[in-house]
Formats: sequence, structure tokens, C-alpha cells
Amino acid sequence: MKSILQLIFLLSFGLTATAQSIDFQVYPNPFIDTIHVQSQGIVNDSIDIKIYGITGAIVSHPIDSQWVASDTAFTLNLDTLPDQVFFMHISILGTQAQDTLIRIIKDQTTSTNDFEAQNPSFTTYPNPTTDYVTVEFGKSSKNVELILTDMYGKLISTKHYDDISKTDIELGEAAGIYFLTIKTDSNINTIQLIKN
Repeated sequence: MKSILQLIFLLSFGLTATAQSIDFQVYPNPFIDTIHVQSQGIVNDSIDIKIYGITGAIVSHPIDSQWVASDTAFTLNLDTLPDQVFFMHISILGTQAQDTLIRIIKDQTTSTNDFEAQNPSFTTYPNPTTDYVTVEFGKSSKNVELILTDMYGKLISTKHYDDISKTDIELGEAAGIYFLTIKTDSNINTIQLIKN
């Protein structure tokens, strides 16, 4: 009984009671619809996984105190979440009490090569860049919207084009990771941009 009360006390203050930290591998990250969570060393405890948005609100609770009897792997279907940055909170409840927070990104980092393979009518270059990225369409495209955000989802710029074949997107912000979303009548694609 005493150990349960100690555990509740430790958990209520966000502290861990385990002497050995349990590592979690979360992959792929970024992910499209499903993400895998794998760990070793959890024995006879339960696990709870919650997904938080960047505002701190819980947006998904895919695993609610599920009993784990041995080393474990989960596949979480998060296809209903929008494309953005989230935080996965993994709680081990029991003798190995531990809280882990992992940043995850849904469908935000399609590489330029993957993007171009799926959409041969678009080309983006240079990436990484120092000041701007060129978006070149294989043919003239109608009703195109280009949305630039930082890695936290903050809107940097939005541009709408009625008819476009090529444009330059200026990255006047500080060095870092940005996301360019290209919306057409038939597709929505997001590309990770790196500014050096």
C-alpha cells in the first residue's frame, strides 16, 4: 500500500519513480497516417498515450491505460489529425512510473524527391536554401495557393495565384525549418524547407 501512495505522490508532481529510464522509439517521424511506438523494458505495467496539439489541448487519446506484460510495440492510427506538429505524451503507470514527451509531425516533411515523384508537375529548388525557394510547375496551373509556415505552425505568408507556371518564395525569416503547402484544385502537398 505504501508503494502505491508513494507512486501517486510522485506522479502528481510529474516525477518518475523508475531507477532506469525506458526509451521509446517513435517512427516514422514525420508520419502520414500511422506511427509506431516501440519500447523495451516495460514489465507488468500499464501505458497511457495522449496526443497534444501545439496549444496544449488533448487531440487524441489512442491508448488509455493498456496493460503491458512485456516489451511492447504499438501502431497508432492518427489519420484523423491535421497536418501539423503534435506532442505525444507516454505515461507508464505502475512500478516503473515514467512520463515521456516526444514531438511528432504529421505528414509535414515530404522530401522534395518524394514530392516530385508523386507530383511530376511540381519542382522546388534549391532546398536547403539561404534566401528563397523556386516553385516551378510543369505547365501553367490555375487556382494555386502557397502557404508558408514555420515549424510551430505559425503562418509566415499566403499567396494565391489564378494562373502560375513559376514563382519564388522568399524566406526572409531566421534560419530553421519551414513548411510550404501547395494547394491546387486536385492536390494538397506539404514540403519541408530548410533555410541555412
